[in-house]
Amino acid sequence: MINPTPRLTAALRKASSDDPGERLSASRTLVAHGLINTAEPVLQGLADNEALAGEATVLLSACRYIRRVLSEADMKDNSGNAALSNEAERDILLGQSFDDFYLLKRAQGSSNLIVVFTGMARSFGVSLALLLRILKRFDSHVIFLQDTREQYYFNGVAGLGGTYAATLDALRQRAAEIGARNIWCLGQSGGGYAAIQVAIDLRARGVLAFVPATSLETLQVNGTLPADGPDNDTGKALPRPLDLVVQLQRADIVPHISIVYGALAEQDAVQAQRLVHPAVELVPIEGFADHAVFSKVVADNRLDDMIQHLFASQPHDPRVKSETSA
Repeated sequence: MINPTPRLTAALRKASSDDPGERLSASRTLVAHGLINTAEPVLQGLADNEALAGEATVLLSACRYIRRVLSEADMKDNSGNAALSNEAERDILLGQSFDDFYLLKRAQGSSNLIVVFTGMARSFGVSLALLLRILKRFDSHVIFLQDTREQYYFNGVAGLGGTYAATLDALRQRAAEIGARNIWCLGQSGGGYAAIQVAIDLRARGVLAFVPATSLETLQVNGTLPADGPDNDTGKALPRPLDLVVQLQRADIVPHISIVYGALAEQDAVQAQRLVHPAVELVPIEGFADHAVFSKVVADNRLDDMIQHLFASQPHDPRVKSETSA
């Protein structure tokens, strides 16, 4: 591998450490980056360690899924984005950050578009390179977004206009340019709030959100987000109040929203369970208490089914129900 990131370099070094805990930690990073040939022997060597064997087994399961993903992605290389420079492509494949948005355009076309909102750590539980390979196997264009200002997409994406309204317009324009009539959103952690809000405003068909925040109001109180943004009537920042409970109540049409979280992760469960709406589907991962639920879903070989379920989803339109009842 040419020029791996510092984090990946450290993991490659620690994979041969005398400390079993360091080897396990290194393996997490290697698996997240798709380096399963390096990770598997390390994990197999931890099978006899009573304290670490459980997590090692989970990571080995993830390796099996990733091996299939990499094989299928190589056979279905649908990237037709000639505008992406060799340097930028190398960076994303090494798990480094792109500027703030990246379009994976299917060469043969598609009527579908997935918009991915990374968390504030600019990742998605696995490296963006691995997520790219996972998603390119489906019949869909993909747009990756990240908020380089680390403001929970409060003012949209800098490279797509720098305000929330401009980002919505840019996403609509790109969807039209590539012929995508159906839009779905994926969000992780801090990007989960924006994924749901943008899906509402774009009238997307559905959202798959992993451990999303469902209220950002406390972040205004503690100063993480601006207390006073642009006037809400201008539409320059995320619609106020920064509470998805209110936003769902206000919306005429709500996309299908699947929220995945660890059933034993108290804070994540509270955030998920406060969204009570006919369009919301809660997907608790039983027995799991960590925030890193996306990695658990990958390890349990459930991600593909969740994405297929997302593609089959339809928005909730109360007017349709009332007309049917009449």
